[in-house]
Amino acid sequence: MIKDEYKQRETSIKHILITTRTDNSAQQLYKKVLNAQPEAVIHSLFSADEVLMIARNPLL
Repeated sequence: MIKDEYKQRETSIKHILITTRTDNSAQQLYKKVLNAQPEAVIHSLFSADEVLMIARNPLL
């Protein structure tokens, strides 16, 4: 459904930026569903360390 909408508009999503705490188990979901990979960690950003993940070509 989303792919069809983007195709109709002749556009695409190339990357998705995800941020979450390093101890958040949702990282596994992002890896499984979006094939997101950790790229950087920012120490003590909020209440804990924050990991930045990037999903490249997520809708292919």
